[in-house]
Amino acid sequence: MQNYLEFFAREMRTRRKREGLSQEDLAGRTDVSLALVSELERGIANPTLQTLNKISTYFQASLPEMLTTENHSESIAAAKLRCIAAILEMKGEKIEKIAKFIDKIK
Repeated sequence: MQNYLEFFAREMRTRRKREGLSQEDLAGRTDVSLALVSELERGIANPTLQTLNKISTYFQASLPEMLTTENHSESIAAAKLRCIAAILEMKGEKIEKIAKFIDKIK
């Protein structure tokens, strides 16, 4: 099974190309470094939720939409459960940051 960042990378690249943007264009429009945009598309980055949200927001997509595709068997519900499980493993300050991030999601 592929991980969620591979799905994000594929979706990001597809949407970027569909809009006729270069990686440099996307970096400038999202305030994400060109190096990070490149690493994200190659699936080698370890981005923050804030970075993933910036890119999703630019493409007017929800983060779950960018993390999953119609071409794979994992449902959004399963992705949500994985996120919840990861949050439950976190401690202290990290949980507070996630809670603040979630509060900002519309």
